Amino acid sequence: MNNRYEISIDGLEVKDHQTDLIWQGNINKKIFTFDDALNYTSSINKNTCGSPWRVPSIHELQSLLDYSKYNPTSTFPMPKDNLDPVWTSSLYAGDPNYAWIIIFYNGYIDLRERNSKFAIRLVRDFV
Repeated sequence: MNNRYEISIDGLEVKDHQTDLIWQGNINKKIFTFDDALNYTSSINKNTCGSPWRVPSIHELQSLLDYSKYNPTSTFPMPKDNLDPVWTSSLYAGDPNYAWIIIFYNGYIDLRERNSKFAIRLVRDFV
């Protein structure tokens, strides 16, 4: 693995030295609507030390993509079973009933209705 990522001792977090973000080590396999994903982060942050977890913006999540790779389209140290489409927190400017998702299998970025259900990979700032 390159020096960009540092996995915590317990494997639950991954620090990205390029962006100074801390990512969940694994995608939360539960699926959420867009609004439920945002509400979920509020509920887990009640017991979190440090900066709060959040659903990443499209730019933050896109920073994990590496289009020189395929299946997964990322150098992020994730197991192969973490290739599900995941929500970003970014709404589509043309219609707020849609939000952006990223599929790590092929790096595809797409719009989905907010009532669709997808996994999430949470992020937080390094403090």
